[in-house]
Amino acid sequence: MSVPSAENNLRDATKNPTDPMKTELGKVLHVCKTLQQLSLTPKKFFVAFLETSNIDLAIRRQDWGTPTGWDSNLDVLHAIQNLTYKSDPQNPLWRNFILDEAKKCVLDETAPIGQYPGGLFYSLNKITSNFFSKKKIKERDWNLTHKNMPFLYQLLSAKLNQNQKHGVPKTNVEGVEDKAEEDGCDNLDNVDFDHGSLPTVEQGAASCQRDRQLQREQQTASTILN
Repeated sequence: MSVPSAENNLRDATKNPTDPMKTELGKVLHVCKTLQQLSLTPKKFFVAFLETSNIDLAIRRQDWGTPTGWDSNLDVLHAIQNLTYKSDPQNPLWRNFILDEAKKCVLDETAPIGQYPGGLFYSLNKITSNFFSKKKIKERDWNLTHKNMPFLYQLLSAKLNQNQKHGVPKTNVEGVEDKAEEDGCDNLDNVDFDHGSLPTVEQGAASCQRDRQLQREQQTASTILN
């Protein structure tokens, strides 16, 4: 009895439009059956595929940890997330996982230790009037929120933005003034202007409002981080 060759199998599959191997579902089921025959579960396969130090496997997964392959990685992660919530929308497993990872990210971020400007220790004997200038204050805030502790800063900013979008009353953190910057965003209530320039003035006022909101959020987050 002759064994059908691979060429014959391919020819037969081409002739048969209902061949399960021509569909994604059929291919997935075939892979699952093959894994079962090899005493492997899909999870064991993926863990071994991602962690085994084999050159052939390394080549196949070379884009998984790069921007090139990250979008498809997110597809996998979101599929697991959807599966977690499918049977129970209140299932805490996914949130607990994200929380644990977020804690690791926050703990990995630390403010620099040592004397200024290399660290956050400020000696009164070395502080000059320039230290309190708006430029230097913004520079220190930016370094803390965007360079030293960006992950925690973005978490805090996301929550602050959400509160503002949902109309939550503004509550200042102790020591944070809820006021506009004096430079470039003066009060426009008592300013006379030509009505023909009203759109420009309104745009400027809206821009100032956005700037004030951003400054307020940065100052609040910086105060919390400090």
